[in-house]
Amino acid sequence: MRDGTEAVFVRLEHEGAVGYGEATLPPYLPYDQEGMWHTLGSHWSEHGPQYTIQGDFPAIANILPPPARAA
Repeated sequence: MRDGTEAVFVRLEHEGAVGYGEATLPPYLPYDQEGMWHTLGSHWSEHGPQYTIQGDFPAIANILPPPARAA
């Protein structure tokens, strides 16, 4: 039994369009919040971890952990 599940919330903005997503990280998956932040190379802001992705987003998305792609 568990009391909750870790999650990572995503806000993606491109050319004025904004989208939101969520990646849940249940304990049976080999991912956690800290590992995802490290993989993405985050920096912290007043709102939590922030990422700037530059380049070919579809190609970059292919190397992200599956929960991050789902979000």
